[in-house]
Parts: sequence; C-alpha cells; structure tokens
Amino acid sequence: MIVGVGNPLRGDDGIGPLLIQRLKGKTEFALLDCGEVPENFAQRIIDFSPDTVILVDAADWKGSRGQIKRIPEGEIANASLSTHNASLRLFIDYLRRQTRAKIIVIGVQAGDRGLMDSMSPEVEEAAEKLERWIVGSSSLQGEEDPTR
Repeated sequence: MIVGVGNPLRGDDGIGPLLIQRLKGKTEFALLDCGEVPENFAQRIIDFSPDTVILVDAADWKGSRGQIKRIPEGEIANASLSTHNASLRLFIDYLRRQTRAKIIVIGVQAGDRGLMDSMSPEVEEAAEKLERWIVGSSSLQGEEDPTR
C-alpha cells in the first residue's frame, strides 16, 4: 500500500497527495491519500492488511529541494516530516503493531510550504521519479532505489 501524506494547498507539502493522484490507474498497489491527517486513515490501512506500507511525505533535512530520501524511523523527528512529525511517528508505531507491516518512509525535501504556494519544479520532478519507480515495479523489491 502506498500512502500519500500532505496538504496540496501548501506548495511542496502536497507531494504525497500529488503522487497518489499520479499513480491512479497505473499500478496494482493500493493507494491512499491521507491529506494532513494520516491518523484518521489508520483503520482503513489496518483493514486492508498490507504487508508493506510506503508513506510519502514532504520533509526538511536541509537537503536539496526535491531530493528523495528513505528516512529511517529513528530520524523521523529530525527530518521534520511535513507538519506532523510527532503524530507521524505515533501513527507508524500504531500501524506496525496493528498490521505487522513493514513501514517505509520516503521523504521529499520540500522548499516552499506556505498557504497557497505553488509546488516547486524540483518537487514535481521528484513525484515523476517516484511514479516511474512505482509503476515500473511489481514489488518494489530489487528495483533501482529512487533515493539514489
């Protein structure tokens, strides 16, 4: 299952929902746009019973705008994921306990995240790269890592 997190009205913060929109009809993976409140979708994810959950969200680790990074769980608070760092960590812990799924967090280095900001070209390019990675894979295992 691929879960997009973020607010499309806040520029680069909308990477998660944008990716979910781009993937509709192009992949066999279950897709879920959680907006800014992924915790409100926990039961839907649990009911789906995925073995792997890939969370895609805007982040800030002072990297290059549009850079894609797999964020280890221990770094979630340090990467300032979108607007919900503390709740995202709790959400991940809860999902793991309820589903025993492998949880992968993919962050995209954001730039502008102000209300009504446009998404930057670099982050749109990151969405395209992630889309190609997901659509080109049936399992996401052994495929070229988009974070490189």
